[in-house]
Amino acid sequence: MEHYKQKLILQDIARHVGVSPHYLERLFKQATSETPRSYLEKIRVDKAAHLLANTRLTNLEVCYEVGFQSPSNFYKAFRHVKQCSPNEYRMLGS
Repeated sequence: MEHYKQKLILQDIARHVGVSPHYLERLFKQATSETPRSYLEKIRVDKAAHLLANTRLTNLEVCYEVGFQSPSNFYKAFRHVKQCSPNEYRMLGS
């Protein structure tokens, strides 16, 4: 997925491919066993984890670099996916 940094809106994607948002979400979930939102969240968190482990970017810089709109969303998503905070993850990686 190459557009993970962009603000993606299900309605816009559905319109682009010519289906309803509900139908697109249902097809996506059938194919991946997760919603488009949770799939995108995992991609962003995985990219963030890589940056935390391999760069000196601050947590805030990482947050915006991978496409999260706010630090609170970033921290919540990161903890949900990785079961630790970004700081804890960075310390575990060093």
